[in-house]
Amino acid sequence: MGLHGPHDVSTLVCLMEARRCGGELAVYAVDMVQLTDQTAAAIVKGRGFDGVTVVDEEVSEMRKLISEALDAYQAECGGPGGVRVRRLLALSSFPDMHSDICICAEDAMVALVLLPFHKAQRVDGSMNAGHFGFRLVNQKVLQLAPCSVGVVVDRGLGKQEQAVVVHVAGGGRGMGYLEKHVAYSAELVAVLCGLQSEYLLFMVGRGRDRSSVLTEGLDEWAECLELGPVGDILASSDFSPTASMLIVQQYDATKHYKVIDDEFMPL
Repeated sequence: MGLHGPHDVSTLVCLMEARRCGGELAVYAVDMVQLTDQTAAAIVKGRGFDGVTVVDEEVSEMRKLISEALDAYQAECGGPGGVRVRRLLALSSFPDMHSDICICAEDAMVALVLLPFHKAQRVDGSMNAGHFGFRLVNQKVLQLAPCSVGVVVDRGLGKQEQAVVVHVAGGGRGMGYLEKHVAYSAELVAVLCGLQSEYLLFMVGRGRDRSSVLTEGLDEWAECLELGPVGDILASSDFSPTASMLIVQQYDATKHYKVIDDEFMPL
């Protein structure tokens, strides 16, 4: 779980509760801090696993606010069978930050990395241009992560946290199933737009270079191809100003193997 700042905590807590569904969950929360001359001068080396900290006032205040929010959540949901949160710090330049995240994920053998979308919602509901550095991080993590990756597009899900968590805690029995049949990309977009006001959270899978008649032509209009054609639609300013998104790329183990012969490709 990557955190840009304390504003990301409530939304990611909501997603963790939905994922936990009353069971036990281990979480590694990574504060992603850009390495600049200012932060480099404020690095203090310590001992043990968390052997480096930053005493820069701005960074320290940010980490303090994140800690307070996570401590409150863990106090409520922690303990045996609850949530265990471990804090980590990724202090590196944007071109290298993905490496720290991937190494943390591999060392901890995590199943899913959650990353905040590089764009944030404006007051009028539209999405801003975002931070290119964080977009670069997300792109590289999607490409190289040793596990599944989810990109979170937050449109106020954290503000709805209590309602969502109560619904989840009540048990996955209030869930329904709805199937829509579409024949081409324009019809797919129309169906998605028709559903945008009915839900607080959309979850969509991100395929890997797979072509489909249902998404044909959508790439030509996409702003963020790393989300996939459907994810890009859901994350755009033209979509719902109140529905958040979780775009998930399922881990493909075969990409980490050097395949000499297709006959021996890992299943």
